[in-house]
Amino acid sequence: MGSLFAWSEDDSDASLAWITKPPKALDRQDWKVATGYPSTSWFPADVTFDLARDKGDKLADAIPTAIYLLVLSEKLAGLLARESAARWETFPIKLKHNKKVLEPRYVVANLLDVSPCVDLEKSAFERSQVIPAEIDFFDRLVIDPSKVPADRKIFRMKEQPRTILVRDDLVAAIRAAGCTGLSFVPAEQIGPGFR
Repeated sequence: MGSLFAWSEDDSDASLAWITKPPKALDRQDWKVATGYPSTSWFPADVTFDLARDKGDKLADAIPTAIYLLVLSEKLAGLLARESAARWETFPIKLKHNKKVLEPRYVVANLLDVSPCVDLEKSAFERSQVIPAEIDFFDRLVIDPSKVPADRKIFRMKEQPRTILVRDDLVAAIRAAGCTGLSFVPAEQIGPGFR
């Protein structure tokens, strides 16, 4: 197993457009896509996401969101479909900024692969009060490499499904393609600042 990195938003570029709330069309079901729950049966066919007015307007390959959804350009979604060997659902969406629908095509991508990977004995964390089997926040994350399947290049942590871990070779492919809007944090650095 190579090194693992947590998928994160690029919050260093203030010019980037962000999505800070889900559209009403998702009817409070966005958590399903944010945690890898199969969603083809309910995801609406024609959804428009509003870009935040108090953020930038530059579109990236991964639109940073405050709602844990992967909103990806066709370029990045295609790369992940080819290179990741993971199971995905993708849902075409529209983006709107200042009441104008934008031309570029984007998808909401739902990563379905989930793996347990946390060394619960060595990690320090707070369990979710809503779903006690899941972890809300880590003070210290220690990965147990023996739990991670060797063929996984990208997956959701079973212990915290909104967190996506990416193997170093896939990180390299994403960076080599020049994809923007995302950053990668070494998994062991997930802690109080990664919320």
